[in-house]
Amino acid sequence: MNSGLRTLVGLLLMLIVCASWAASGMDHVASLFALGSSARALGLGDAFCAQADLGTGVWYNPAGLAWDEHITLASFLARDFGAISYGSVTFALPYIAVGVTQLDSGDIPLRNGTLRYTSRALVGGAGLRLGPVSLGIRGKLYALSAPDSANGWAVDPALLLVTDIVRIGMVWENAWSEPIRYSDGHVEAWVPSLTAGASASLGLTSDVRWVVALAGRHVFAVSPTLHAGVELWIGPLAVRAGYDGDSVTFGLGVEFSSYALDWAYAEHGDLGDAHRVSLTFRF
Repeated sequence: MNSGLRTLVGLLLMLIVCASWAASGMDHVASLFALGSSARALGLGDAFCAQADLGTGVWYNPAGLAWDEHITLASFLARDFGAISYGSVTFALPYIAVGVTQLDSGDIPLRNGTLRYTSRALVGGAGLRLGPVSLGIRGKLYALSAPDSANGWAVDPALLLVTDIVRIGMVWENAWSEPIRYSDGHVEAWVPSLTAGASASLGLTSDVRWVVALAGRHVFAVSPTLHAGVELWIGPLAVRAGYDGDSVTFGLGVEFSSYALDWAYAEHGDLGDAHRVSLTFRF
């Protein structure tokens, strides 16, 4: 490949990376946290602020950790827009959980070599149950390792109300934070925002159950986004559909013994397809 073509390919891939952030509702370099870490949640249009169960609370609503009754180990892998890979690993106990995630653009060819964008995040959360209400707290550490280096942290308080049918949750994103500081001296502040949602679960028979979920991100901000999803369980099999604020999403799931396998799909026009897979073990 000649140098001119390599440069063109590199620029196009960088545009895809930037466009993927916009398609995911990302308006901040540390919005890596908003990419999601559960194929089940993403199949539901990422409307998971209130549902936030089975160890996913550390990513979606840490107050949900107070309702977990199992030890959970979950892995997540996504290949979006044919150019970006990201994944996460989560370990959750009742009341507490930790998780790590990474986004990697791969080597992007340029005129005089290659460019790579790599960012990582570490999260830790805890939940406390007070009757039908639980309180949660989440700490986030962000690090950019390529092409520059940067780091910063933020803390998110959360609330969740749980009844037999309805769940209502709220997370105050980036309530307290240390700005992200780059090695070249640039400083970027975290953007405080409110995420709120509700979900309802209705069991029609012992083997058939519906879950309907809604969530709003950046509530009260200039550009809030609405997320919605519906899930149908028939025995151990699940079918999902949703809207993630940008496109329609679909998903499938299966549970067997102590394991769960989930897949989600979203189509983003010219950017191409996005596929996400997660595997969860419960002990």
